[in-house]
Amino acid sequence: MLYIVEAIIVGIYCGFLYGFLSSIIDHFLLLLFVLGFVKHFMGYYLNLHSIYCKYGEACERSFERVKPVDIKKLAYESFLEGILFFIFGYFLSMFSKDRLQNVVIIGFLLHMISENIGLHKEFCNTRCKKRSIKNDKIPLFEPTLFTESIIKIK
Repeated sequence: MLYIVEAIIVGIYCGFLYGFLSSIIDHFLLLLFVLGFVKHFMGYYLNLHSIYCKYGEACERSFERVKPVDIKKLAYESFLEGILFFIFGYFLSMFSKDRLQNVVIIGFLLHMISENIGLHKEFCNTRCKKRSIKNDKIPLFEPTLFTESIIKIK
């Protein structure tokens, strides 16, 4: 049942991204593609994927963090997510003209669909590191290029 809460959080995260990107991109369908791409791509660099590995319902809390990923693979996955946002947004905009509401619904629905077709379970098995028994207490965030660059600036 936790995946419903996860899906709500993903929807809200999409709403925040929409608020930022809508000030830059006017065309709604292009905005949806970019939003889907940025959501997935930045999710890795903001450590959201690692949090999912540790606490996500599909990962059964038996993983500790995301394995390093090839940038090309991450870009490909992000591109696919952008396409899904575009497709869902196209059909959803036929029924509702409230763009923010549509974006939140798309984020929610895509998370729920991914959970129910086993995509998140596959993500856990291929992209997350298995938690060792001795390393039961782990930090919430693992360092990434993004967070390390912020630490170096300070």
